[in-house]
Amino acid sequence: MSYLIQGPVNSTNANIQWEIIPSGYPNYSTTGTIMWGVNSTQVGIKWDRHAGYANLKCTATVNCATIVNYYTIHIN
Repeated sequence: MSYLIQGPVNSTNANIQWEIIPSGYPNYSTTGTIMWGVNSTQVGIKWDRHAGYANLKCTATVNCATIVNYYTIHIN
């Protein structure tokens, strides 16, 4: 699956970092691997085969501002 960051940062020269919130957090049992795009406006992830929830975190830093977006993913 691929995900695209939303908002004005996708049209600027932002420093972008994607990460998967690690398993072990309450209610987040699904894990995956970032396959491409860890530092771009779009990221591709290969999710593990078991059902559950995961959380993607995208941090975009532009000059003096930092924007953090969270994407809750449900794999069933």
